[in-house]
Amino acid sequence: MHNRTVAAGLLSVLLLTGCTTNSGDTADKPGPSASGVRLSAGWGPKLITLTDTKRALCNQAGDHGCADHVAAIAIEANALQDVIEKTGGSYPRTKIKIMEIVNGATSYTVHECGGDTNASIAGSPCPDDVFQVRGGAETLPFTLEADEAGR
Repeated sequence: MHNRTVAAGLLSVLLLTGCTTNSGDTADKPGPSASGVRLSAGWGPKLITLTDTKRALCNQAGDHGCADHVAAIAIEANALQDVIEKTGGSYPRTKIKIMEIVNGATSYTVHECGGDTNASIAGSPCPDDVFQVRGGAETLPFTLEADEAGR
């Protein structure tokens, strides 16, 4: 229970502060540029890599690796939201998708899924929470492109 409490607290702090994983080093993150820059060019491949390379991590929703993966996706979604806000771009569908991801990660935390050996049993909300986060992250690159095409 202590590990779940620590993980839940950490995820909550990260989500509330919009903390990113790069500790201030923006060299590897697509950032605000001159107007007309397509965020999907930098963020699309990054998000695809984040979800494709970790596909089996959440076979068991309560595994610590899955909890870390859910947190990593939420952190990147928050970082993308920050970039959108800083660039002043109009990404209405992307913002909705990011909110869905953050809501799924918040539910995962509230349901204390990380480290719970029963998180994947029938009736547990944890697999749905994971699906909301991962499914949102897997479609986010396409949502970015759709918003950019609609400008």
